[in-house]
Amino acid sequence: MFLDKLQRKLESATSIHHGPYETIPPTASPGLLFLKSFLPAVDTLDPTIHPLSPLFTPNAPILICINLPSTASATFPLLKVRIWDINLSQKDAATTNETENNSKHGMSDKTTLYAPLPGLMHLKRTAMFEAMSSTNFRNDPDEFVVKVREFNILDLGGRELDDL
Repeated sequence: MFLDKLQRKLESATSIHHGPYETIPPTASPGLLFLKSFLPAVDTLDPTIHPLSPLFTPNAPILICINLPSTASATFPLLKVRIWDINLSQKDAATTNETENNSKHGMSDKTTLYAPLPGLMHLKRTAMFEAMSSTNFRNDPDEFVVKVREFNILDLGGRELDDL
């Protein structure tokens, strides 16, 4: 068991980017490039500019905080509601990183936070980012910006070998 975990660790590669996500270079690892597209899409108040749905399959499991897992198709409409109440939604990511799982053991197993993924879905990468999240609510006479430090983890994968 210990040797198996050690072998998995040795078969992983990590990429780290310090600085704003906008400065992630086009030659970066697939997980960092995903974050470069994901962060403006999750922050946008105009989903026609940075759509989030092309980044996920409809049945992709989404686990937010301590809520039960949901699917991408069920979660995205909830994000559209923000337009009514928010003037600003912004994540200033200081550090982004990704760990690639090259092992044949990449399938969802007991090491994940959610149920096994459907079919032959493989968890290939874990993308993480630390950010300062800033939110300003509409109709706030003080125009106070709420700032929250956050750390996010996204398990990324796919069915095909060339997915991510």
